[in-house]
Amino acid sequence: MAMGLPCFSPFTQTNSGCNDTQVAVEKAGKAYGQALRTADVIVGGAGLQPAQTARIVSVRDGKRQVHDGPYAETKGFIGGFVIIDVPNLDAALEWAARHPVAPDSQESCARF
Repeated sequence: MAMGLPCFSPFTQTNSGCNDTQVAVEKAGKAYGQALRTADVIVGGAGLQPAQTARIVSVRDGKRQVHDGPYAETKGFIGGFVIIDVPNLDAALEWAARHPVAPDSQESCARF
């Protein structure tokens, strides 16, 4: 069962470098990725660029409009995603709970 795990980060994302907490989370994220590879459940995944680089696209009167993003002010952001292939939802929820930001955030699981 292929499952998507969007990785919500509770941290404010900036382009001005990382603080100690962000460095620790990045290190834990690498260990998490290694655990996924060792268990042979990872299909793919990627981190996303800072939210400030995002663009919002809409269509009005048949014309594409592009706006700088993110549109809403938020306290966190989706920092990336992981796609895993596991036997069932319970296994996916276990992997989501192991994500390094899970104690400070919330992770979701969605079936493909």
